[in-house]
Amino acid sequence: MTQPRTLPLWAGRSLALLGILFVALNLRTAVAAISPITADIAKDIPLSSVALGVLGALPPIAFALSGVFAPLLARRLGIDRSLLVATTAMVVGHVIRVVAPNYFALLLGSIIVLAGMGFGNILLPPAVKRYFPDRVGLVTTLYVSLLSFSTAVPALIAAPVGDAAGWRVALAVWAIFALTGVIPWWLEVLRHRESRRNARTAVDDRAIATEAPPVMPGVWRSPVAWAMGLTFGVSALNAYAIFAWLPELLIDTAGVGRVEAGAMLALYAFMGLPAALIIPILAIRMKNAGILIYAGVAFFAAGYSGMLI
Repeated sequence: MTQPRTLPLWAGRSLALLGILFVALNLRTAVAAISPITADIAKDIPLSSVALGVLGALPPIAFALSGVFAPLLARRLGIDRSLLVATTAMVVGHVIRVVAPNYFALLLGSIIVLAGMGFGNILLPPAVKRYFPDRVGLVTTLYVSLLSFSTAVPALIAAPVGDAAGWRVALAVWAIFALTGVIPWWLEVLRHRESRRNARTAVDDRAIATEAPPVMPGVWRSPVAWAMGLTFGVSALNAYAIFAWLPELLIDTAGVGRVEAGAMLALYAFMGLPAALIIPILAIRMKNAGILIYAGVAFFAAGYSGMLI
């Protein structure tokens, strides 16, 4: 198979590169922005443990449903316009959360912003393959690395900004920041509006949106598939439980302040960066990559044991 010719990274695709990177920077902001400031939010909007639990459960649910509906949207609109819809949903959802007068509005805004982020999760890989077939590894590494920052920074600054200007301003920061993901894709859609009327471009878009191999019936009978699904599911459950509850637990049981609790959550999120860079390299070089799974489980057990002690 002929390899695509390597082009300069910015050659005729600077908007796409900026769009991909800025979307990556916004894909986790809503997940970690609330938990460090729940006490402030509760002063204006009553938040029971059940209400907080629902908010904490939304990210994996929204991301799972996005895996079903994002390809349908991509087939209908194409990659560029689908990413524009996703980033616009992020802005709208953030804004609704900022102005929310009650829990229902806060919940609705969270659903919308997380749906936009879930669609972004699904659409970025085909966007990378479309615009950077010669640089898939590099661009994928860049945007995966930025995911850690998009999770860590909101947790780190939520409480300080909330103390200085209020919880609504702490959330508004991410509504404004989400515009950085809208602008490049809006300009990209405008730039290609005429060419998208060409039938060949429409066919290409549909092909890109459906590049993922179909799920074979036998996958349901595969022990490896079930093991991978269980592993990823348990890992995600642990991650989102931490995002939802770690600051509250640290404040209530360890006697730390809200700023310090947010910093601990940011540290947890930031640890995904070295892991994302190192683990794939180790997995390729190891004869039995399953050892890394066992190590991850051991780290979970050790970390939770340390927190309990």
